[in-house]
Amino acid sequence: MSLFKKDPGLKSLSNLKSSERRKLYAAICSQYGLDEQALASDGCASLVLPPEVKYATFKSPHARGTLYTDLEGVPIWFQTRDSELLPTLFTLWKYPYIVPFVNTHQYVIERLVNGSNLMLPGTIPPFPEGAKQGKVVAVGDYKKPNVAVAVGYCQMDLGGVTDVVGTHGVAVEIVHVYRDWLFTLVKGVKLPDKTNVLPTSVSVQKQESYQEEVEEATHKLEETDMSTSLTVQDMDDMFFRATLYSISQDTINTPINASLFMSGHVYKNFPPMDSNLINIKKTSWKKTAKYLKAMEKENLLKLKGKGDDVVVVWVNKEHEKVKRFEPYRVRKNKSGEASKKDTESTELQVTQLYKAHSSASNFLRLLDSSQDYYTLQEIKALVGKYIQIHHLVSKNDPKSITADEPLQRLLKTVTIERAKVVDILVKQHFSPYYKVSRGDESTKPKKGQVPIIKIVEEMKIGRKIITKIIGVEEFLIDPEEVSSILKVKCSGSTTVAANVQNPKLVEVSVQGPHFKTVQDLLIKQYGMKPTWIEYENKLKKNR
Repeated sequence: MSLFKKDPGLKSLSNLKSSERRKLYAAICSQYGLDEQALASDGCASLVLPPEVKYATFKSPHARGTLYTDLEGVPIWFQTRDSELLPTLFTLWKYPYIVPFVNTHQYVIERLVNGSNLMLPGTIPPFPEGAKQGKVVAVGDYKKPNVAVAVGYCQMDLGGVTDVVGTHGVAVEIVHVYRDWLFTLVKGVKLPDKTNVLPTSVSVQKQESYQEEVEEATHKLEETDMSTSLTVQDMDDMFFRATLYSISQDTINTPINASLFMSGHVYKNFPPMDSNLINIKKTSWKKTAKYLKAMEKENLLKLKGKGDDVVVVWVNKEHEKVKRFEPYRVRKNKSGEASKKDTESTELQVTQLYKAHSSASNFLRLLDSSQDYYTLQEIKALVGKYIQIHHLVSKNDPKSITADEPLQRLLKTVTIERAKVVDILVKQHFSPYYKVSRGDESTKPKKGQVPIIKIVEEMKIGRKIITKIIGVEEFLIDPEEVSSILKVKCSGSTTVAANVQNPKLVEVSVQGPHFKTVQDLLIKQYGMKPTWIEYENKLKKNR
């Protein structure tokens, strides 16, 4: 437990005499095996201990001791009556080579901040040789080499440990940790991403060798099954942190269906790990609805709905835990790209394609091209290439071409404006197709023009107005999801059924006239273009 979990009652600071400062520096170098000459020649002596130092006594519930600071009051070293001199995080950020580092996971660090010691199952081998029982060590995030987040005493010899799965026991007893009282003496400081100082009193070669081992272990770790070392509490913590990450970093358009909130945000914001381990059933909540209701009790979000059918209608970006949250590296998706903040995986892309008739295929083979489908730009490039290779541009009129025999068979003319060539070829010798993609999901090319989503407002029997949305599934939009969102947005009942006129299409109905609401939802949340949406108002026709 940190000595500085609470205010230890620090006395007023006094200047340390030069002679005492020299003794303090000598004691530090002796205790940690630092070479005074090497530090001086490399200009690192002042990083270990500044030229002018202040000190004050403190009294915590666990110990009494002395705190040393620089002239600005930044804590640099501390010592209890029964302990050695220990560096603060601020000193280790300036010169991280004073003590050995024991690495851990991001989600474990949060538990250290909350007062826990570092348990052996939460550590990441390999360990440096100096990590022996009773020695002072620093704890770091394996993704930020040499950036200390805690300082403590090693409780066992870690040097020979190569596998921590299934182990137990305290690895490091924490005495000073990120965000404890000692850390908060300096206002507005955040964890650095890296340290830039090169080691002096330790062997550079040895340091690099150890770092290579750490990087290799880190790479393996991100692909290793960690199920045997993750407890229910660990999984709860990771889900909670993924929620904080989502609320603080993502753009979340509410209301949003619970399943979309989880898949589009929470599940994507876990630290690097096997995706098979990320399962709500491995938490204490067991179900998504229970988990979201627990987050609602934390005032992180608000829900609407009953039982398991819930919708997130609001997220609290002003929550204190959200404001203080510090982002971590999230896991990578199958394509190897890190998940993006604003649910890039749901981005809609519609591609207009063209399939060549046999007549055009023969022409394209002259250019060694035999694709199944072409975009308009690809056709233009191929035609331009053909015109250039065969010198078809008219000498008298650069805007026209004189077609050779293969091109004459397609165009049915000899002389033609160059700008009209592609239009004629596409209209007469290609069939239009389209392809819809949304993240990792995509349709096969379908014949015809890009479809539309039809929004119809009409009066039902009994003079009830309804708004029907037809064909959302053509754009890889889940009709059930749209139904759940509109149920909340429009405060009315919704249904999902096959369209009567075309049973191949799905129809979502919502009670009331809601064209503008539906249009905004399709454009803002699902990436639809207004040209892909058609509106029909049958209410005016019936008047």
